[in-house]
Amino acid sequence: MLGERIGIELGRYRDIDTARQALISKGCWVHQRAEDMFRLAVASGHLGRCRIMVDVLSVAEIGFPAGASYQQICNQAAIFDLHPCHPEVAHMLRLVYREKSSSEFLWVAMRPMLNKIGNPFVFALMKGFGGPLLYCDFAYPHTWLPTEHKMVFTKF
Repeated sequence: MLGERIGIELGRYRDIDTARQALISKGCWVHQRAEDMFRLAVASGHLGRCRIMVDVLSVAEIGFPAGASYQQICNQAAIFDLHPCHPEVAHMLRLVYREKSSSEFLWVAMRPMLNKIGNPFVFALMKGFGGPLLYCDFAYPHTWLPTEHKMVFTKF
């Protein structure tokens, strides 16, 4: 596996307003779809002030040269001792990560959060609206991710 390892600091923002303001001050957008999930993530608590390392790997680097389902990717990653992220990782990573291309799409591997009608979502980072975007996308076990998409995991 290749990928990229990034250090991020968790626990800096204890409420949604200060977290959102930090994103805005860095020129980041929070998509409307992510707004409710963002509230849930911040309200779910944080891990306390700590620095963690996350690994960013393409679907191909995880072992799926033709793409795979969200569940297949997470199961394969566990074999490499890669684990789902805490929801707080998404907005903290959005503050420091800059996409390598305009088409780069990062899924934050995490236990999906349910929206108001019960659909499972996870955070994603991408470019949109002319800058960095915090987004949410469907994350059913069968949700298909193409080989060029990337996943973010933690490693303990």
